[in-house]
Amino acid sequence: MNSPNESEQQGTAARSVRRILMLATLFVIPSGAAALINQVVWVRLLGLSIGAASASVATVIAAFFLGLAIGSELAPRLLARFRDPLAIYLGLEAAIAGFALLLVPALLNLDSLVVAVPALSEWGPMRFVLALVLLAPPTICMGATYPVVVAWAVRSDEAVGPGLSLVYAANTGGAVLGALGSGFVLIPWVGLDGAVVFAALLNLSIVAVGLAVRGKLPIRGAETAAEPASAAQPATQAQRVAALTILAGTGFGAVASEVGWTHVLSVLTGTTIYGFSAILSAYLIGIATGSFAIRKRTAWLANPAPALALGLIALAIVLVVTRGAFSGLPWVFARITELELAARPSLVFRMGVAGVMILLPTFLYGALFPLSLKLYCGTRAEVESGVGRAYAVNTLAGIAGSLFAAFVAIPYLGTNTLLISVALMTALLSLVLVSELDSGLRRRAIAGLAACSLLAALAPRLEWEQLLASVQYDSDIRDGLTPTYLFLGEGHSGVVSAVTFDGGRHAKLLNGGLNESYICLEDVDHEIMTESLLGLIPWMWHESPENAFVIGLGGGVTARGLARTDIQEIRVVELEQEVVSALSVLGEAGERILLESRIDLRVDDARHQLLITDKKWDLIVSQPSHPWKSGASNLFTRDFFELVDARLAEGGIFGQWINLFRMDADTLASLLGTFFGVFDHGFVMINTEGGDLLVFGSQQPMPLVESRVRARLGRPAVARLLDQIHVEEPMDLLVWFALSRAEALQLAGAAPAVTDLNILPEVRLAAAPRWAQGEQDPQRRVLTHRGFDLSELFAEAEQAGRLGTLGRSLIEYGDQSGARSVVRQLARRAPARAKRLLREVDVLWPPDNR
Repeated sequence: MNSPNESEQQGTAARSVRRILMLATLFVIPSGAAALINQVVWVRLLGLSIGAASASVATVIAAFFLGLAIGSELAPRLLARFRDPLAIYLGLEAAIAGFALLLVPALLNLDSLVVAVPALSEWGPMRFVLALVLLAPPTICMGATYPVVVAWAVRSDEAVGPGLSLVYAANTGGAVLGALGSGFVLIPWVGLDGAVVFAALLNLSIVAVGLAVRGKLPIRGAETAAEPASAAQPATQAQRVAALTILAGTGFGAVASEVGWTHVLSVLTGTTIYGFSAILSAYLIGIATGSFAIRKRTAWLANPAPALALGLIALAIVLVVTRGAFSGLPWVFARITELELAARPSLVFRMGVAGVMILLPTFLYGALFPLSLKLYCGTRAEVESGVGRAYAVNTLAGIAGSLFAAFVAIPYLGTNTLLISVALMTALLSLVLVSELDSGLRRRAIAGLAACSLLAALAPRLEWEQLLASVQYDSDIRDGLTPTYLFLGEGHSGVVSAVTFDGGRHAKLLNGGLNESYICLEDVDHEIMTESLLGLIPWMWHESPENAFVIGLGGGVTARGLARTDIQEIRVVELEQEVVSALSVLGEAGERILLESRIDLRVDDARHQLLITDKKWDLIVSQPSHPWKSGASNLFTRDFFELVDARLAEGGIFGQWINLFRMDADTLASLLGTFFGVFDHGFVMINTEGGDLLVFGSQQPMPLVESRVRARLGRPAVARLLDQIHVEEPMDLLVWFALSRAEALQLAGAAPAVTDLNILPEVRLAAAPRWAQGEQDPQRRVLTHRGFDLSELFAEAEQAGRLGTLGRSLIEYGDQSGARSVVRQLARRAPARAKRLLREVDVLWPPDNR
């Protein structure tokens, strides 16, 4: 039977838990959701101005968490100065809402500041300073909320453990809602700016609720006199040092592991807004549930050190097992295919697998955090004075873990080494608690450490080749062919590989298993024509181009095409260093890029490069990754097209590649309408076999000057390249003609424009099928509007003759649909010629066989 004092203490603890749950529901959960929504949006908006390269993103995230750390360190000073934690908390939430709303226009107009002072974003440390200055006001307020609400929620010594656990679980649970809501609902429906407004409304709703119930909630000190005496003891100096060491180590390890896991799991989910949200949500769900599950244990643990030591050993072993489990994913996917459960694992299934893979280690991370805080803050008074510093140490260590993983471990050591190193470090952390353990627990801890080390040595390594093949992004792999890897490197943005399926005659450049380019290794004059023409057509149309800016290196096809011309300066900007490294294995195809003196190859975010330079370019051509991938989607917006227009010299021409793979007709309509909403002249070309569009625009008319184009076609290096598609005369190029600007705008209709705020291609296409069918088939939509309006290319008096020539070229090319479209266009100008051309078409394709 419990003593009266023990019964009173249990009753006090029960009342405290109920109060904490109420506070968490009303205040902490919505606050956590708002914070995560803002973080996602701020990272993306800052990336538009200081770059979407991994270095830039990492500096933004580091600045965000440094603000949190500063705020948590300052929180005890606020509590010491003011007697009402509720008033402090509501003031912080109101400030967060106000600062967040003010940040949106500031971030959207940050381009102007970067243009005026390029040094602000050219140098890595200055990018960090810029991000910190902008994010400091709201993030410092965010960082202070956790210590303040803990001090407010914890009313007794018995409530220290449950309070720390429940508040942390609620805050993280709110972040889960924010991650899911921002990625799957808010950004797709209301855009980035709408997501910030929603987050601000959450903050303000907290303020409104707090004001409404203010008189019904106790302030600090109101219950203290009624609380029974507690047996809780203040933490010793040794315990506090040990706790801070563990908080630092687990903070470092948790974030470093997250970076490593995301690097692996993004192969499954794709580097899209949905994939990122799924992985982040899974990570946060594990932490929230772990922190919630430990709440009862922390209530009666007078000394959490033994549980903490054994928990660290358990976490280390689970981290090793998780790393080894990644190696089993190809086997799982293969069994699914063999059992005919699916042609390939669906995106939803792969997201689910990603979540399950990291659930147990994140659960343990979540459980260890409040245990560590309980060791650091043994009593309610210590919570008030010390939890802010403990939270700050954990947060700062997380920054270090993120930077170490992204810039040191993964590029130089590899993800395998990163994950196993974190596991061993976690096991070693248990040694700081040796003095708190009895002899039996010490032996168990040492045995666990030895077992973890042995398991780490025996665990299978992650085989990237098998994992990349198992998700079956590439058509050759889906057809059962086995790739031979010429190159494989872990980059900042993904795993880059160069593979061959035919013994080395051709190579594919892949990023995360997704095809980015195709290179002929045996004959450098045999290139992908869409990528070659992306650079060559602007060169042939421009009066006298002297320089060119190429966005995206890929397999180097566009750059090699431009290197065949007489252009004297070619700047190529590639986001991923490993793409450049992959070229070194491609023989002469790679050497033409790496050794060409006219090519200035830079590894950076191309949009940022354009932003910080005032140089004008005659030609700008863009061949980024697919428009539905995060980062690449920023290169298909109206804001980006306007930036390009500002960097074009007088008479300059812009060429944009648009892949029809995983594209739908409505999104294509938005892209074309957005493009030609910026450029007053231009046209669209199509490769009907490969499923690619080439869109060209300028602010000046773009007539086809046959004498100029014929002279440039006569350049030997260019002629050898174009011989594979039988282009000898200027009109031969027009068999690729798809739409005039007027026809493209007719196709676009009233489709909404693509902007930096709505990132339509990413939110619409990230989970779309490979090839849309029916009315959403983008190629079908283009060919339906293909009327061969040549008014942009030729004067009215010339068009009839040019249409007749083009019609015969299309007949030779075997394009019945195109030839009949020319007949209809020609009939409006020269009916007799149209009839003669129609007879030629009907001979080859009799009407009855259509």
